[in-house]
This record gives sequence, C-alpha cells and structure tokens, in this order.
Amino acid sequence: MADAPTLISILAPVAVGGVIGIAGSLIGPPVLELCKQVAEKKKKKAEKLEELIATLHEFDYWMYASESAILRRRAETAPIRPSGKVQAITYMYFPQFSQDVERLEALAAEHHKWIIFVGTQISTDEFREMKPKVYLPYKDAFNSLLGALVKYARCEFKSTK
Repeated sequence: MADAPTLISILAPVAVGGVIGIAGSLIGPPVLELCKQVAEKKKKKAEKLEELIATLHEFDYWMYASESAILRRRAETAPIRPSGKVQAITYMYFPQFSQDVERLEALAAEHHKWIIFVGTQISTDEFREMKPKVYLPYKDAFNSLLGALVKYARCEFKSTK
C-alpha cells in the first residue's frame, strides 16, 4: 500500500510555484523595460540613419544647385548648406563615420570655393572641362560614405525574419 501523503509533499509544489511566481513578478518588469529600451534605441538609430542619408542627398543637391546658380551668374539666395545637419547626426549617432564626413565636407568646401572662383571667371565650356579634377574627389567621397552607410544599415538593421 502507498504511503500517505505528508504535509511537505503536498505543500512543496505549491511553495515552489509561489517562489517562481514571485521571482517572475520581480524580474519580469525590469527585463521587459530593458528590452523595450533596446528596441527603442535601435528604432531611433534607424530613423537617424535614414535622416542622415536623406540629408546627404540634400547636401549633394545643394552642391549642384549652388554650382548651377554660379554658372548662370545669378545672385540667388542659396538655401542653408545641410552639412551642419550631416555633422550633427554623425557625431551624435554614428561617430564611426565622422572622419568620412569630415573628408566629404573638406572636399565639398574645396569644390565650392573652386566653383565660386573659377566659375565666375571662365566660360561654361571651360568650366565643364576643368570641373572633373575638383568634382570627382568630392563625388568619390560622397559615394564612399553613402556605400559605407548602406553597408552599416544592412548589417545593423537586417531583418531576423
């Protein structure tokens, strides 16, 4: 005949279940909050990367628009140069790309200075002939930075599906 259940054998599973429940209620919320914070931080970083890439394209367009205005010899009010926004986002969220952004900014400034100086003193045909010497290093730096950002995005934000 089987032994009669003792008080310990009856209460042990209840006590273990209670301990598990209490531990879960103490550990669960902080762990859940930490997971939420990590997800929010990743989402914010993805949004800032998207904004950085869009602003880089705005910067590239600014270079083109500025050049066009100078070549047409129009005294147009240029929009604000978006390089400050590029630098701010980079330094705050993606410091690993700060040297690339600084290089791009330096080449863009050199190109822009050249446009202002030479573009007002020579013909449009002469300008177009000379332009690649100054423009191509800028465009290479732009494409290199953009490629690095896309590669980073693919690695950092790849879907787990």
